[in-house]
Amino acid sequence: MMRILFSALFILGCTSAGEGPPPEPPPVSVSVVTLETRPLEETSDYLASLASRRAVNLHPQVSGYVRAISVTPGTTVKAGAVLLQIDASAEQAALQNLMATRESLAVSSSFARQRLERSTTLRSDGIVSQENADQARAQAEQAEASLRATDSLIAAQRARVGFYAIVAPFDGVVGHLPVKVGDFVTPAMPLTSLTQDAGLEAEVWVPVEKVRSLSAASRVRLLDDAGQVLAESAVVFVSPRADPQSQLVLIKGAFASNTALRADQLVRARVVWTQTPGISVPAAAVVREAGQPFTFVVDGTRAKRVPVTLGALQGGDYVVVKGLESGQRVVVSGVQMVHDGSPVQLAAKTP
Repeated sequence: MMRILFSALFILGCTSAGEGPPPEPPPVSVSVVTLETRPLEETSDYLASLASRRAVNLHPQVSGYVRAISVTPGTTVKAGAVLLQIDASAEQAALQNLMATRESLAVSSSFARQRLERSTTLRSDGIVSQENADQARAQAEQAEASLRATDSLIAAQRARVGFYAIVAPFDGVVGHLPVKVGDFVTPAMPLTSLTQDAGLEAEVWVPVEKVRSLSAASRVRLLDDAGQVLAESAVVFVSPRADPQSQLVLIKGAFASNTALRADQLVRARVVWTQTPGISVPAAAVVREAGQPFTFVVDGTRAKRVPVTLGALQGGDYVVVKGLESGQRVVVSGVQMVHDGSPVQLAAKTP
C-alpha cells in the first residue's frame, strides 16, 4: 500500500514539473560600443615615391682630371662652397695670356688717344692736314675696339675657368662621391648630389576616374608597414594631364622633414578623397547569415537582432549605410553566445 502511494506521489510530482515554463538561461556577459556620428572617409591606398623638394645632381660642365675634393659625403655646406676642383691649368694659362695681351693693348690704346689729342690740336692750328687727323682718330678707335674685344675674351675665359670648380648652388648636404682625385671626368658623369632639408613631396599616381573625387578636403597620408600614419598633407598638386599609356594622373602632397622618410623612398600612401558624417560599427560586431549581415543591439537587458546594410570596410570598422543609429549600444564581444531576445549583462570594464 505504501509502495503504491509513493509511486502515485512521484508521478504527480513529475507531471506538475512538466507543466511549468522552463527556467530562463542566465544573462550572457557582453561588451558593447556606443555608436557615434563622426566623419567617415572614402580612401584608397597606393604606392608613393618621395622626392626632395630641393635636390640636385651635380655634373661637370667640362672634361678633365679631378685635382682636389674639398668635402666628404654627409657634409653640410653653404651656397658657393667649392666641392670639387677639376684641373684647369691649361685654361688658367690661356687666361694669363689674354691678360698680358690686354696690358699691351691698353698701352697702345693710351698712346693712340694721346696722338689723337695732339692731332686735333695741331689740326685746329693748321699745322697738320685733315687726313692726318682722321688717321689718328681711326687708330685710336681701332685700339679701343681691340681692347674691348680682349676684355670680352677675358670675361669668357674667366667663366670657363669657373666651370672647373664644382660649387654648391644652395645650402645643403653633400651626397655620395663616386669619384676620387686623379679620375678623368666628363659632363656625362655625376660627381655628387646636394640635398637641402626643405621637406619632401609624395608623388602618387591615381586612376583618372578618381580625380573628380578630389576636393579641398582631400588628403595624402603616408603609412608605415603597420598602417600607422607617419605624416599627412593636403593635396598640393594635381596634374592637368593623364599619362597616355597608364591613364593615371599624378597628384602630390608636401611634407616637412621626417626622420622616418627619405628622398627616393617608396612608401605606402592613403589618399582620402572625401569626408562625410556617418556612423561605423566594428567588424567584430557583424554576424552574417545566408549572406545577410546583422548586429545585436542591447535594448534594456536584452539583445535585439538588427539587420544592417554595410558600406566599405575602413580599418577595422564597417561604414553603416542603413539599420543603426547614433547612440545605440552594439554588442562587440560575446556575439556568438547571444540570439534575438537573449538576456545580457554588460561586462565589467577593466581599469
